[in-house]
Amino acid sequence: MDSADGQDDQRAYPPSWSTDVVLSDGQTVQVRPITADDAEGLRRFHARQSPESIYFRYFSPRPVLSERDIEHFTNVDHDSRVAFVVISEEEIIAVARYEKYTGTNVAEVAFFVDDAHHGRGIATLLLEYLVAAARERGITRFTATTLPNNTKMLSVFSGAGYDITSNFDSGVIEVGFDIRPTDASVAAMARRERRAQAASVRSLLMPRSIAVIGAGRNRGSIGAEVYLNLLNGDFKGPVYPVNRSGLTVGGEPALVSTDELPDDTDLAVIATPAAEVLSDVEKCGRKGVKALVIVSAGFSESGLEGAQREAEVLEMARTHGMRILGPNCLGILNTDPSVSMDASLSSVMPPAGSVAVLSETGTLAAAMVEHAARLGMGVSTFVAAGNRLDVSASDLLSYWIEDDRTGSVLLSLTGQDSVPRFVRAARSASLAKPIVALNPSSVMRRHRKSIGDVERRAKAMFRQTGVISVGSLSQLFDVGRVLAEQPVPAGPRVAVVGNSDGALMLAAAACRGAGLDLVPLTGIETSGKTANSENPLNLTYQATVQELAESMQAIARSGKVDSLVVVYTPPTLEADPTVNEAILKVSAEHPELTVVATMFGTATSSLLRSPNGESAGVPVFAFPEDAVQVLGRLAAYKNWLVSAEHDQPAEADHVAMDGARELLVSIMDERVGETGLSSGEFVDLDADLQNELLDRVGIAMAERRVVADVEEAVRAADEIGWPVVLKAAVRDRTTRSAASGVTLDIADADHLRMVWGHMVGAIGDRMVPAVVQRFLPNGIDIAVSVVREPTGVGTISVGLGGPARIAGDSEMGVIPLSLADASSLVAASPVAKVLTDPLDRVPVVGLVHALASLAESLDVALEIDADPVITASPQILVADVDIRVGAALDDFTVRRID
Repeated sequence: MDSADGQDDQRAYPPSWSTDVVLSDGQTVQVRPITADDAEGLRRFHARQSPESIYFRYFSPRPVLSERDIEHFTNVDHDSRVAFVVISEEEIIAVARYEKYTGTNVAEVAFFVDDAHHGRGIATLLLEYLVAAARERGITRFTATTLPNNTKMLSVFSGAGYDITSNFDSGVIEVGFDIRPTDASVAAMARRERRAQAASVRSLLMPRSIAVIGAGRNRGSIGAEVYLNLLNGDFKGPVYPVNRSGLTVGGEPALVSTDELPDDTDLAVIATPAAEVLSDVEKCGRKGVKALVIVSAGFSESGLEGAQREAEVLEMARTHGMRILGPNCLGILNTDPSVSMDASLSSVMPPAGSVAVLSETGTLAAAMVEHAARLGMGVSTFVAAGNRLDVSASDLLSYWIEDDRTGSVLLSLTGQDSVPRFVRAARSASLAKPIVALNPSSVMRRHRKSIGDVERRAKAMFRQTGVISVGSLSQLFDVGRVLAEQPVPAGPRVAVVGNSDGALMLAAAACRGAGLDLVPLTGIETSGKTANSENPLNLTYQATVQELAESMQAIARSGKVDSLVVVYTPPTLEADPTVNEAILKVSAEHPELTVVATMFGTATSSLLRSPNGESAGVPVFAFPEDAVQVLGRLAAYKNWLVSAEHDQPAEADHVAMDGARELLVSIMDERVGETGLSSGEFVDLDADLQNELLDRVGIAMAERRVVADVEEAVRAADEIGWPVVLKAAVRDRTTRSAASGVTLDIADADHLRMVWGHMVGAIGDRMVPAVVQRFLPNGIDIAVSVVREPTGVGTISVGLGGPARIAGDSEMGVIPLSLADASSLVAASPVAKVLTDPLDRVPVVGLVHALASLAESLDVALEIDADPVITASPQILVADVDIRVGAALDDFTVRRID
C-alpha cells in the first residue's frame, strides 16, 4: 500500500469534507477527516472499546494503541490514505479509513464504531463518505477483510447497494466491490437520508415531554403563552416550566434552571432573551434534550450581530446532536390525539385532520392557523419555522412522507433551502402525497442571478418534482381544503351541473382554461329522462332538489367523469338544507369522485359536512372559477403522478460518466496542475477535448477539423467531404455570413478559398484557429445550455438554436434531471412547437438527459453551451459547442445537513 507515515505527508483536506450529518436515530454528529490533533481522542476512543470489538477490528488483541499506531492512524495524506472520524459531544465515536494499494485504483477499507453507538447507522454513513472521497481521488474499487462472525460489518456492505463479491480464505472473508454508483446504491443512500431526516424531526413533532425555558408568570409574555397553550391544549406528556424565579406558572412550580430537567426530556421551547439563548442551548445539550424550538427573536433577522449569535447557537446545538426549529418562530402544533401539542404562540388550535402546513414568518403563520380553523380545514401538524436555521423544508417533507396522519402538505416558503436536496425530498414526497407550495421561487433565492432566473428555476423545479404551485395564500388554502376532504381526481374528466345558465357558462370557461375535459353526458338518465350531450348540464331554475339529486347521482354512476362541480342558486336565495344533503349524499356514495360546490345567494359556510361527521365534507367556493382552478391543478398533479409512477428510467451509464470524470481530471491536472482553480475561474476546452469529453457520454459532434490557414482548411474539407461549413475562431452563431464568422454550404475548394478571404477581410486576426465542419443540410437547430454553479446547483435550458435563438426564449430544468424530466422539459420548450411529433423529439430528449447527467457526475463548476444542435430524427449532432470547466464544487456529494 501507499504509505504516508510522516508529519511531512499531512496535507490540507478539502473544507467540504468536514460536515454535520443526521444519523438514523435523528441525532446529529460531525464527520471530518482525521488530523494529527486527534491523537489523544483516538487513544480515549480505543480505551472505551470491548476486547471483542478490538479483535474484530485488528484480528488480534490490542488493549492499547502504540505510539507508532497513533502516528500512522492520525497522519494521512487525504489522497491515497484517507480517514474520517465521527465526533459527538467533542469525542470520537467512530473511525473509518481507506488505504490505496500502490499503483492501482483499489483501496482497502476498515471501520471501527464505538460500542456505545452501534445501531445508529454510523458505519454505513462512513462508507458513503469514504466512497465519495475515493471517487474524487480516482479510486474505483474497495476491498475489506472481516471475520465471519462480524455480521454487523458484513451487513453494512451488503446493504449499501453495491455489487459485492466475497471469498472465504484462511478463516477470514475477503469482500470486494466496485464503488462507482449504481442505481441501487444511489437509491439506498437516498432512502437512508430520508429516514434519518424523518427521525430527526420526530423529536420535534412527537415529543413525549417538553420543557419551556423562559416560562414567566405574566400572561402575554412569550414563554408564558407557550406554556399555557401546552397546558390548555392537553399535551399528553409532562411539561416543565423553567424560569429563574422558580415561582408558580399556570399553577405549577417552575424549575429554577435547565439543569433541573429530567434527563429524558425530548423537546425544549426556548423563549428567553436572545443574549441568553446560547447558554440555554448549551444547558439543554448537557441534559440530553433531543430537539429545540427557539421562539426568541433577535437573530439573523435583526442584522449582523444577530446573525453571528445565530451561528454560535447552531454550532452549540450541533455539538450536542440537537436539531433546531427557528429561531424567531411561532412554534409547532400537532393535533394527533396521542400528542395534542400546541407549542406555539397561536391562540387558536385548528381541527384535527390530514393537512400538514409549513410557514415561516410569525405573523403570517398565525394568520394561517386562524384561517385554517375558520375554514374548518383539518390539520395534522403545523410548523412555523422562522429563520430556518437548521430544520428545513426538506427535513419536514421527509417526515411527512412517513406520517400516516398526513395526507397532503401546504408550504409557504420565503427563505432558503438546498436546491438539490429539496428536489430529492419534494419528488419523493409528491410520489406519496400531494405537496402544494406558495412562492416556490423563494427556495432558490440564495442562488439567484435575477428574479426572472429565480422564477424559471422554480417553475422547472416544481415541474420535475410534481409539487402543485399556487400564486396566493387564498389559492393555497383552496387546494388544501379540497385535499382535506376529497380525493385527488383520477383524471381531467369533469361534469358541471346546476341551475344558473350564466354561472354554468363561467364554470365551463374556467374548466377549459384549467385543462379539464368537459366530457359529453350522452346517454346519462336524469329524472327518468336521457340527457343530451351538453356539459355543463343546466337544469334551470324550475328544477326541483329531487331532480338535482337524481342528476348528480346519474352522472356519478356513469363512470364518465373524475370530478363533479355543483353550481346551484336557490330560487328563493335562501339556503336549502336538502340541497346540501343531496350533495353530501353523492359524495359519500361515490368516494372515488371529487366533488366541489358553489352556492350562490346563500350564507352557506365554506364546507358542507354531514351532522355526524362520518363522511367526507364537500368544500364550497364563492365562485365556480375558484373551484375549477383547484380541480385543474389536482388533475395536472395526477397526470404527473401517473407518469412518474410508470416511468422506467434507463439504467444510468455510470461507467461512461466515470470515464468522463477521469478524462476531466487528467485535463485539469495538465492544464492547471495541483494548485487548481479558484472559485469563479474557468478553463476553456479546445475542440479536440470537447469532442473527447462528449464522446465519452455518447454525444456525437458533427465531424470537424481545426485549421490554421486556408490550405489546411481545403485539405480538411477533402477529408471530411464536401459541402462544408467554415467557422472563424470568434463567431456569431445567430447569423450566417462571412462578417459573422459562419458560412454554410461551401461546395468546393475555390468556394472555400473565396469565403476564407472574405472572412479574413471582415474579422482579421480573429479568424484562426478556424473550424471546417461537415455541412448538415436538413434538420432543426436547437440550443442546449448547462450551468453547474460552485454551490452544486445545476440548470439546463432548451430552446431553438442558431439564427432562431432568442435570449430567454427557452425552458429550464434543474439538475438532477431524470429521463422523464428531460422528456417533460423538451415538451415544454420552444422545440416542441417545431417538433410536434413526440417521436421526433426522442433524440433531443436523449441528448438533454446525457448533458444533464454529465454535469451531475462532474464534481466541478461547469458551463456547456451547445448551439446549434442539429436534429433530423433519428439523427442528432452537435454542430458547435463551448465547454468551460471551473473549480471543484463547494458541495461534497454525501449525506449532510446543509
